[in-house]
Amino acid sequence: MSRLVIILGGSGFIGRNLIHALTSGPDSQHFKDLKIISVGKTGAQVAGAHRSIRLDELKSVLSEFSGEEMQNAILYHLASHRYDSKNFLSSQSEIM
Repeated sequence: MSRLVIILGGSGFIGRNLIHALTSGPDSQHFKDLKIISVGKTGAQVAGAHRSIRLDELKSVLSEFSGEEMQNAILYHLASHRYDSKNFLSSQSEIM
């Protein structure tokens, strides 16, 4: 199993819950040595993430890892457009 996990959208609702499950959930003992990188719009710190960065920092941060680590990395793409669910129908053009 890869030890490097990159989560695009890691500071969002689903991303934070995934990181929590990997680091504090009932099966977290299987994931103790993961290097979790949370990638978000602002780079806001996310509890449990090894590092929290902005998307524009990703290339330089990934250059710190070996080729083997990168080949075996796991990438979760959880980033999405933020919208107000009360205006879902009128926001379709922005979302798409």
